[in-house]
Amino acid sequence: MIDFGRNKLQGKILRSLECRMLENLDLEENQISDAFPLWLGTLPNLNILILSSNALCGMIGEPELSFVFPKLQIIDLSDNKFNGTLPSGYFERWNAMRSLDVSKSSASYMLENLYMKVSGVDVPRYYAYSMTITNKGMLMEYTMIIRTLVTIDMSKTDLMEKF
Repeated sequence: MIDFGRNKLQGKILRSLECRMLENLDLEENQISDAFPLWLGTLPNLNILILSSNALCGMIGEPELSFVFPKLQIIDLSDNKFNGTLPSGYFERWNAMRSLDVSKSSASYMLENLYMKVSGVDVPRYYAYSMTITNKGMLMEYTMIIRTLVTIDMSKTDLMEKF
């Protein structure tokens, strides 16, 4: 998990964030000015991508690979300067959003398991993923994210879905 939200970061999204094990990337409420980071789609474990409230701009091109964002369940592109359409190729490839089997899932939350050493003893800790999303104009804060949650937020952009 990488959470650099609300830090007044500027410039482009650095490729050094390209970590194969990354599950959650939160860059909300910064001053990042860049195009849509297509390269994030190659991260095999990314299931939460929050890029809201930045200065990201331009059109989002067709996905170039057949496995773009294979585990993505939550994407927030809101309050940016994207324009054009979000190509249907993304919706076709977001398999984790389409094949979520709620009947086989227990009510568990997305957590990061951490271990700390205290006086030479491993002490388990966990960090619950959290986020804020706009839903029908209302800001909703999730202090914990249930594993069955699937959401796409493109509010406050000039993006349109292309089906």
